[in-house]
Amino acid sequence: MGKKKKASVSHEEEEEKQHQENLNQSSSNEKSLYEIIGVERTTSQQEIKRAYHKLALRLHPDKNPGDEDLDLFILSRELNRGRKQSGFVGRTEERRLQMREENERLHREGEERILQMQEEREQLCREGEERSLKMWAETERLRREGQERSQQMQLHTEIMRQELEQLRQRR
Repeated sequence: MGKKKKASVSHEEEEEKQHQENLNQSSSNEKSLYEIIGVERTTSQQEIKRAYHKLALRLHPDKNPGDEDLDLFILSRELNRGRKQSGFVGRTEERRLQMREENERLHREGEERILQMQEEREQLCREGEERSLKMWAETERLRREGQERSQQMQLHTEIMRQELEQLRQRR
């Protein structure tokens, strides 16, 4: 078990190193991306998108046939790939990710609540069955008591009749 844990830690460390390298490369790439697009680092996401799309349209090979423009268009496609790989996501993409995470969280909570409610229902069913059995047992006990009392009353009534009959005969 210990070896697996070390292997997973070293794997995690490798992933972290790779992530740091990607961040370092992307930060140097981001500077050149801003320069190529022609915007400042403080420019808003919407303005960056506009500038990128404007550049992509201007450099598209169908609009401007030429080797230089083709190279710039390919470069703009590479810029877009670099932006996506470096984690340079826009607010819309970030919000979509947040909403997806929130949806997954709510889904998990809903499933947990369903399981909890099922357990509660099963518990209530068990309790209901127990109460039903207790009530049935109590009903049976009272029925037997009632029969015994009825028999005692009949016996007592019979004894009283006999005594009454004896008193009548003595008179």
